[in-house]
Amino acid sequence: MIISSKFKAIITLILLIASAFAFAGCEGFFASPQELFTDGTPTPVPKATDVIPTVVTVTNTSEATPTAEVKPTEGGVPSVTDTPTPVPTDTPVPTATPTPIPTVEAHPAEVNTDYQNSYTFIVDRAYPLPSTYEPDDLVPLSECALDYDSLTDPKHKMRKVAAEALTEMFNAAKEEDIHLVAVSGYRSFERQYTIYGHCLMVYSLKHTNRYSAVPGSSEHQTGLAMDLSCESAHNDLIDEFADTPEGQWVYEHCWEYGFIIRYTKGKTDITGYAFEPWHVRYVGVPLAYYLTQNGITLEEYYGVHDPYDEEYLSTHALIDTHTLKYHKLYASYSSAELILTAAGNGWEDPKTGYPRLVLPVKDAKGKNIKNAKGKLVYDVPLTNIFGEYYLNADGSVMMKEVLRDAAGNPVLDNDKNPIFLEPLVEGDGSFVRDASGKIVTRKLLTDSAGNLWLDENGRPIQLVPLRDDNTYLVYNESGELIYFTPFQNAEHWGDGTGQDYETKPDGSLFFSQWYYTAANIEKTIAITEAGVVPENK
Repeated sequence: MIISSKFKAIITLILLIASAFAFAGCEGFFASPQELFTDGTPTPVPKATDVIPTVVTVTNTSEATPTAEVKPTEGGVPSVTDTPTPVPTDTPVPTATPTPIPTVEAHPAEVNTDYQNSYTFIVDRAYPLPSTYEPDDLVPLSECALDYDSLTDPKHKMRKVAAEALTEMFNAAKEEDIHLVAVSGYRSFERQYTIYGHCLMVYSLKHTNRYSAVPGSSEHQTGLAMDLSCESAHNDLIDEFADTPEGQWVYEHCWEYGFIIRYTKGKTDITGYAFEPWHVRYVGVPLAYYLTQNGITLEEYYGVHDPYDEEYLSTHALIDTHTLKYHKLYASYSSAELILTAAGNGWEDPKTGYPRLVLPVKDAKGKNIKNAKGKLVYDVPLTNIFGEYYLNADGSVMMKEVLRDAAGNPVLDNDKNPIFLEPLVEGDGSFVRDASGKIVTRKLLTDSAGNLWLDENGRPIQLVPLRDDNTYLVYNESGELIYFTPFQNAEHWGDGTGQDYETKPDGSLFFSQWYYTAANIEKTIAITEAGVVPENK
């Protein structure tokens, strides 16, 4: 019996010790610290200023499990007295609370137009800026500007807070092999007048009002906006930027640095402007986060919308195209349009004191030309890339040449619009002129019989000249200008079938690609867009 009791005591002691070790190792059965306070969906935390919370590691602070105490009994047999084994207790896991993004007033908020002391104010056609406003804290960009542009160029300036945020965003993008380009930032009231007036001369009213801001209502004047692009978008401001890796990165991350995509897709009726994936506006991280999370525009946040409907924007220029001084004269020229100055008023001719006018295109008999919609078609003034007009020796404004037939009548396209010929401009901005001093226009594509080759809209194709690295025109050894030309169809050239050129399935032409070296302008025909040099070409 005694031996049996001893064995029982020993067995009991072993079981208690094993149990203690089992409890000491049970920390591995608990969830990880991260699982204790996350639901698997990370809460966005602004990278620019807020501190990311530190995760606290769980530590087991239970003491070592005491061994069972063995006490003698009256019979001489050791008696095991169990001391309760404490269950290991984890130190409570602190709830990791991310530094919250400062809240903003829920929309619709009171309209903020305080452009002097704020960067969340709204600027649009309903809430314009004064013509004299220029931010007093404009700074040149440091790392964001195009390499070949001066950092002191006004369009590469922004307000200090926006410039710093943009630089931080560009640097973060670079770390992910995303390379953004800053195209256009600050723009003065006067500069916007020139751009808007130039657009009116080139595009329809509807297009102008959807893509160009009325002077005073441009976000670029705030110094808080920047137009972005990238190399794969040819550094241009095009819708395709949205589909590039750079455009996608901006869409997903710009709010983290306080920027929003100002004119989003499907919001034209609210903002008044077409989708512009390249245009970002600084409003600070809190408001940028709120707008992004809720999928709303600045107009929706403030409970406002563009005051002009589609019909109005299609029929009205939103600047005063003639002052009271010219009303009577303008009325007498009901079939004329005024040329605008940078201030948006009629531009006076220095000789007559009258505003310079753009007259309708006329036929050989002097009758005004009307297109298929029954509207007059006006001459097009010659302007440079800055919207500045070119003048003739007598002070009159140069107009683009109209393509005319042998009888002197304008050649019209399918919509009965005349064809305006594009002048050849050298790399220094000067026009190319012939021996008589006349401006030379682009070469027109003709077929084997010498007839004009028309596109699907009935318009002659004006060939594009080749330029070197400095944008100067390239000539061959005979002094002839080199153009990008389409590949001839060897099987049908001159057979009267109308298949003189190789065409793609959509009817467009295969154009040659010229490559050259800037040193000696050696020229060779390269491959086609399909990557194959066609036979017999």
